[in-house]
Amino acid sequence: MTVNQRRGLYGVIVGFIINLVCDLVLGVNVEVYKGIATFNVLWMIDVFFVPFGVGYVTSRIYGEKGGRYVACLPPLLLRPLSYLYLHYIAHPMGDFFLQLNLYYWGPMLILVVESANFGGIIGEVMAGVLGKKPQKKTELSA
Repeated sequence: MTVNQRRGLYGVIVGFIINLVCDLVLGVNVEVYKGIATFNVLWMIDVFFVPFGVGYVTSRIYGEKGGRYVACLPPLLLRPLSYLYLHYIAHPMGDFFLQLNLYYWGPMLILVVESANFGGIIGEVMAGVLGKKPQKKTELSA
């Protein structure tokens, strides 16, 4: 395993744990649709700000160009696992299509991943890897 792969794996694991802990602390299930009552302040924090922070942290840990792509992985891994947990364990006998609607879950997944992507872009900018010009190899530096 190369250094970049190791840093990417560490970043994804740390981002996954941060996202999971924030979901548990906020107590919001993004996947569950409860009508207009779904969209409150905690929901907005869990959909926009938590993934943004997770993407930022993941990108900073990765520290190389392409961190914005690695930053998308923690929410992309957590949301399907959370959906399966809610379907099979938390609401096993409930109405699947009413509370855990795939037509609602898909756009929520896209919102969460895009928010993490924005955090990853900011993380790359802050790390100074976005916009760096590749160094030309000269005889003295080789």
